[in-house]
Amino acid sequence: MGSFITMTFLRVRLSLAVIAAGTILFSAVPTRAAENIDYSGSISIGLGILQAGAAQAFEKKTGIKFASIDTSGSGKGINALLSGKATLAGLTRPITAAEKARNLVAVTIGYDTLGIFVHHNNPVKNLSTSQLKGIFTGRITNWREVGGKNAPIAATIEDPTGGRAAVELFQKIVMGGAPYAKGLKKIESPLDQLKHAARTENGICVVNLGLFPSLDPSVGKKLKVVMMNDYAPTPDNIISGRYTISTPLQLVRESPPRSEERRFISFMLSSEGQAIVGRHFLPLQKGP
Repeated sequence: MGSFITMTFLRVRLSLAVIAAGTILFSAVPTRAAENIDYSGSISIGLGILQAGAAQAFEKKTGIKFASIDTSGSGKGINALLSGKATLAGLTRPITAAEKARNLVAVTIGYDTLGIFVHHNNPVKNLSTSQLKGIFTGRITNWREVGGKNAPIAATIEDPTGGRAAVELFQKIVMGGAPYAKGLKKIESPLDQLKHAARTENGICVVNLGLFPSLDPSVGKKLKVVMMNDYAPTPDNIISGRYTISTPLQLVRESPPRSEERRFISFMLSSEGQAIVGRHFLPLQKGP
């Protein structure tokens, strides 16, 4: 789909004033200039798409800038949109009926998946859904119980009450809604979770896979992704549904939309925008 670029025209209001010399004066009144976009929400979209080239490419095409890119999480992004602090939100979970009822519209621009990260020295290569549930509910506390070394498991999570989509999605799909263990270390930023796992041989965390390329290579080489139920998070396994913790990447706007947000969403659905999504995520044509 091509990018939707509209030309800006000046509406000219002509006011005539006849002066003694017969001179006619013209006054031109321009329309409102394009405004900036304020984004709030998913770090995957903010860091992995907007700051990875989409914001710059869109500005180059249209002159419309992103005044701010806040990556405090999907839930906080929705709240910022509803309170007028943002004009565009990023969501990495399905939009709720309650959110739709408040005149919010979500448009899917691609797909991401949650990766299960451990230290590269960890011999464990696969974890079942039951084992993952046991680790994050506190029932399993030693790597020996899942085929690893005799060492305590140092699991980290984002704050379950912080509105981050990843921690909510994992709890719903993998844990069946069971509560997280109270003793788990809470780390707000997904990137900081990955850094913690990279320096902690007994660590484990569940983070959006598309964020991994944002890590410094010296950190990334200390991590590995383990399989879940014998399936790796490959595009084929995600598309087929064999790897079950995938999530849509959604841009959320108010209805009716401003021109700026409408144009950006159209850009992200274009071939150029989808190519940017495809750098770290699954674009629409390859999604489930």
